[in-house]
Amino acid sequence: MNKSIALIVYSILLVVYINNSIFAINKDEDIPKLNNPFTEKYLLNNLSRIKPKMVFNDQIVTDLRKKIETDPLLRNMYEAIRIKAFEIVDEPLLERIQQGRRILSVSRNMLYRINMLGVVYIVENENTILERINNELLAVCNFSDWNPSHYLDVAEMSMAVALALDWTYDRLPDSTIKIAKNSLLEKGIHPSWPEHGGEEQWWVTHENNWNQVCNGAMIAASIAVADEYPGVAAKTIKRSLDGLPHALKQYIPDGVYPEWPVYWSYGTSFSVLTSAILETAFGTDFGHSEYPGFVESAMFKVICTSPSGLYYNFADCGDMRSQEGDVVLAWFASNTGNPLFFERERFLMPPEEMNLNRLNGAALAWMCIYESETFKGVPEVWFGRGENPIAVFRQDDDKYYFAAKGGKGTISHGNLDAGSFIFELNGVRWSVDPGVQPYHELEETGFDLWGTSQDCDRWKLLTKNNFGHSTLTVNDQLHLVDVSLRGR
Repeated sequence: MNKSIALIVYSILLVVYINNSIFAINKDEDIPKLNNPFTEKYLLNNLSRIKPKMVFNDQIVTDLRKKIETDPLLRNMYEAIRIKAFEIVDEPLLERIQQGRRILSVSRNMLYRINMLGVVYIVENENTILERINNELLAVCNFSDWNPSHYLDVAEMSMAVALALDWTYDRLPDSTIKIAKNSLLEKGIHPSWPEHGGEEQWWVTHENNWNQVCNGAMIAASIAVADEYPGVAAKTIKRSLDGLPHALKQYIPDGVYPEWPVYWSYGTSFSVLTSAILETAFGTDFGHSEYPGFVESAMFKVICTSPSGLYYNFADCGDMRSQEGDVVLAWFASNTGNPLFFERERFLMPPEEMNLNRLNGAALAWMCIYESETFKGVPEVWFGRGENPIAVFRQDDDKYYFAAKGGKGTISHGNLDAGSFIFELNGVRWSVDPGVQPYHELEETGFDLWGTSQDCDRWKLLTKNNFGHSTLTVNDQLHLVDVSLRGR
C-alpha cells in the first residue's frame, strides 16, 4: 500500500479512536505541587543580594558579553535588540490609553521596551539607555492604576517594572526607585490581596494562561520590593508557588497545552521566565522546570507546526507563525540540548528585519548557555493525552500532515471542535480550522464572547461552533459543551 494512503487510513482510524476513548478525571485528585518553603525568614535568608538577580546574574552577564563577541548567532540577536532599543529612545513615552476593558497593549509595550533597553544596558552600561529606562518608569508609575479589573494588564506592567529595577543595578535615581517600588506594591501586588484593599483573584488557582502570567509577575514584583516589604513579598511568592500547579497540571502527561498554539507561547513564555527568575534569585526554581509534562510540551509545539509552516490552530488561534526564531522553545533547547527546539536559521535573519517580541531580551540569558546534543528528528506519529488530546501523523518528504483532536468546548479558549482535523498534502492545507476573530471587535458590539454554557453567544460564531469545523454534527445540533472526548 502507498505510504501516504496508509497514513490516511491510520489517521481516520485515529479520529474514531479519539472519539470513542472517553474517560473521566477526578477533579479533586491531588496534583503535583512545587516546593514551597516561603516564609519571611526564608526569603531574607535565601534571596540573592546582588543585582541583577532576575533572569540574569553576574555569571550569565559575563558569559553573554563574551559570547556576543565570539558567537555569530548571539551577536546577531543582540544587534537586533540594540537596533530596537535605540529606536525606542526616539519614541514618545507610554500613556494610559484604554481599549475597551484593557490597557494590555500598553503593558506589553512596556515589557517589550524594558527587554530591549534593559539588556542593552546590562551589556553596555550606556547612560542614554539608563536615562530612557528612568523616563519609561516614571511615565508608567504615574498612571492612575494598571487596570486591576483586567489583571493581565497589571501583571505584564509589574513584570516590566520589576525587571527594569533589577537590570539597572540600583543606578537609577533614588527617587525613581522609590516611586517604582511603591507602584509595584500599590498598583501591582496590593490589588490582588483583599486585606490590602484589593479583591480575591480567580487567576491564582485557575487552570489557564492567566495563572502563569499573573503569578509569575507577582513573584517578580515581590522579589523587586522584598528588601523593603519582606512580609507581603514572602506571602505573595508563597501564594503563587501554591497556585501555579493548577495551570502546570494542564501539561500532564504529554505536554499538550489545551489552549494551543498562541496561548502555549503566552502561558509557557511566562512559565520559563518565572523559572529563570527563581533560579537566579534563589538558586532553584522550586521544581517548576521539572513539572510533569512541562519539558515534553516543547515537542508538542514542534509537532503542531506542519511541513507548510502553518500551525495546527485549534482553539482561539490563527494558523500563521512569525518568521522569527522562537525564544520560548530556545529555553527548552538550553535545558535539554535538543536542536529541534533551537531555530538557528531564524535567529540568523538580518537583524534589521527582525520583529522582536517582548521577551527577546530575557531570552539571551538562556540562549547563551545552549549546547546542542544528539536527538532523533520529529516523530512521524505522535499522540498527546490531556484535557485536549491530539494526534498527529506527518511525513516531511511528501509534506503529508494530518492532525486530529478530542477535548470539549468548556476548556479555556475552547471550541466545539472535538473530533475535528486538519489535513495537508504537498504544502496545501485541504481541511482547515477556521481560526479566530479579534476579541475587541466582538466585545465592542456587546457580544458575550467568554460564556461557555450550552446556549451562550460564543457558540453562535462559526469559528467557535461545530458547524464551522471538520467534525461530525448530528441533527444540526450543537455539540454538548461539557462532554469531553479523551484519548487514552
